[in-house]
Amino acid sequence: MNALIVIDIQNDFLPGGSLAIKDADTIVEKINKIIDKFDYCVFTKDWHPAKHVSFEKLWSPHCVQYSYGAEFPENLLIPNDAFIVYKGANLVIDSYSAFFDNDKATSTPLSGLLLSKKVDTVYLCGIATDYCVKYSAIDAIALGYKTFVIEDLTKAVHYRPSEYVKILKSMEKHGIEIITSAKIN
Repeated sequence: MNALIVIDIQNDFLPGGSLAIKDADTIVEKINKIIDKFDYCVFTKDWHPAKHVSFEKLWSPHCVQYSYGAEFPENLLIPNDAFIVYKGANLVIDSYSAFFDNDKATSTPLSGLLLSKKVDTVYLCGIATDYCVKYSAIDAIALGYKTFVIEDLTKAVHYRPSEYVKILKSMEKHGIEIITSAKIN
């Protein structure tokens, strides 16, 4: 069984959002076109308390629980049987990965969910290539899932071509396969 994991397609990461990523809105319709190709779909949400530790040091406030910025955009298709995984809800620890908080001490329900559905292969897309997609993919492969990143359906926070290539190569070194949406049947 396989699963598509759609990482953090939320209003605050789209144009006009508090932590907008350039052209992030352009991947939403492309993701919609492949959703029905998978056995299961999982959508993750950054779900930060209003005074989250990352707002003090690293990021501007974003995806605050119950805010408009934390919601999915209206044009993102979410199947009725899709699973929603919330991450980053711990006040003092961030969670780039869809599987674990950054300290690796606390896990989200994602791996247990995938195991219960007998998923052995995951495909990741979404925001952001250089953070949440990357760390989710690295954790997925470490947990034993055959792992693909659909590169043309991701957007990076810091997009510089030479750095972007390094990010993709670092994922490949972990055994993650980088593909394009054209390879999804």
